[in-house]
Amino acid sequence: MIFFVLSGFFVGGAVMKNPHSFDLKKYALARLTRLWVVLIPALLITAIIDHFIGTYAPQVFAGFYKNLWNSGPLPGEAYSSTLLTFLGNIFFLQTTIVPVFGTNGPLWSLANEFWYYVIFPLCMMVVTGRFSLISKILIGLAILASIGFLPLGIQYGYMIWLMGLITFYGVGKTSLPRARILSAVGLALLILSLVYSKLKMAGYHDAIYSDILIGAAFCVLSVGLVNGVEISEKYLRFSRFSKLISDFSYSLYLIHFPIVIWLGSLFYKSGKLNPDINGFAHFGGWLAVLLACGLLFWWIFENRTPQVRRFLAARMFK
Repeated sequence: MIFFVLSGFFVGGAVMKNPHSFDLKKYALARLTRLWVVLIPALLITAIIDHFIGTYAPQVFAGFYKNLWNSGPLPGEAYSSTLLTFLGNIFFLQTTIVPVFGTNGPLWSLANEFWYYVIFPLCMMVVTGRFSLISKILIGLAILASIGFLPLGIQYGYMIWLMGLITFYGVGKTSLPRARILSAVGLALLILSLVYSKLKMAGYHDAIYSDILIGAAFCVLSVGLVNGVEISEKYLRFSRFSKLISDFSYSLYLIHFPIVIWLGSLFYKSGKLNPDINGFAHFGGWLAVLLACGLLFWWIFENRTPQVRRFLAARMFK
């Protein structure tokens, strides 16, 4: 939910900077190269990892360890690594027409993101685009058809994604003292909303309510943060570190979970680590491995995104 707000801020904000000169072709090229350059090899790696898991721990795919791991494939739901599911995930149809591919469960949110990338600029084209009335009606019908096609979870998530625009419009609108108050209030609300979200495990509420509360709380916090940054040497050092880890966050997101499932099925299965020195050493060691894998994957694939984009743009916009 936090990521949805951030995505609405960065992607939606980029669209809103120059709504009257919005170029749909360039936007589509930028979004699709950003997504596909990393997604396609990640799906291939998921298939390879799942092949190894299937040779010595096929019970993972049947959800045998779900109650122990609190994650992974679900019992009673069909695990799918077919070509159709692979292609469906490439075109962001997971959770709509096909399931997520293999053990890569976190791909559910990529479908959300893609459809928000589609729907929001279409809405802007209706509101600010220089089109005829007939064209705007057709675009409006396409928006309604897209929203009607999507599951309720993606529809509700769009409300949270749009909260990022509040942050975008809030930049430069609040004084530093008020920004600090907003940051403190937003942080407190975020902590409370995260605690509240865990009550869904006990069946006290529907998950969507806690998702909306988390998004709203982080929206308040983010408005405070974007207005409360004081430029200093300390901040600049932190900014460089933040950029370093954010550069490969998308790569890490797309490949980490199959690796986690692989490690769990290979080394732990039904065993659980105790929260002691040995347990934290295991956790820290595997966390370092995952970060290294994400960084390597970024260097091989995601790092090439600008080159791929320039290559395609040179042929599309001659």
